[in-house]
Amino acid sequence: MTVWGVPYPKDGMTWDEVYDLAKKMTRTDEAIRGFSSFISAVLRDNQLSVPYIDAKADKMADSEQWKKIFANLARGGQR
Repeated sequence: MTVWGVPYPKDGMTWDEVYDLAKKMTRTDEAIRGFSSFISAVLRDNQLSVPYIDAKADKMADSEQWKKIFANLARGGQR
């Protein structure tokens, strides 16, 4: 089944696949978003499974990994 000729999402998609699908589904003239999420859940359950804090080191967890996560999320907000 498709919507606007675009197949439904499938289990196990990568974030790159979700992003590409969302671009195809977004309709700016009708204010329809191809993807919408609750940012707290996306950050908590991030694709790299990076925690917020490294409890053993008593500091923020891997900042380089978090940069990748935020870069990935930021591209979804671009129009």
